[in-house]
Amino acid sequence: MRDISKKPELFSSKSLVIMTKFVAIYAAFHIITVIAKTFFDAQATEPTVLDEYQIPIFVVAGLHLFMLCICLIMILTKKYFWIVTVACIALSLYTRFFFEDIVAFINS
Repeated sequence: MRDISKKPELFSSKSLVIMTKFVAIYAAFHIITVIAKTFFDAQATEPTVLDEYQIPIFVVAGLHLFMLCICLIMILTKKYFWIVTVACIALSLYTRFFFEDIVAFINS
């Protein structure tokens, strides 16, 4: 019988796989929403995205595409690395919380 009092470890290989798949799904979702938002705003009479945000939005989407490719390669080859997954998570958090800094950097 299995011991249910033992809790799973946070930094196990199974959690690495789950986090890598989560990052891949999040990156794909971000790319899809950016493309959909840009496509539908282009047809609107009053676009909701300012002109100064257009290029930074595509830069961030490109970074998410890069993260998606890296995560998909790890998933398909079944070779997972903590440093790569943590770097992808950090990059996605950075683009999420410091988007205004990215806009200022690109537009300067």
